[in-house]
Amino acid sequence: MSIDGAGSQTTHFVASAIRLAGMTSRSPLRHLSLFRLQCYLKLACLYTKLLLVNLHLVWIVYQARRCIRKSELRS
Repeated sequence: MSIDGAGSQTTHFVASAIRLAGMTSRSPLRHLSLFRLQCYLKLACLYTKLLLVNLHLVWIVYQARRCIRKSELRS
């Protein structure tokens, strides 16, 4: 799954959550403007993409260390 694909899925889920929260009369989101909701949604998507990139980098470092460890054991 690409980072963009995961981000668009996140966008969909967050938008659904915002819509559902907006339907309740006691929701704190009812006082927010549409512009602010869009800003929060964009920030949530950006944060998710950064998190996925970070996890991908951690995985690369883990694999590199594993390969180095295997090569040290062979020699």
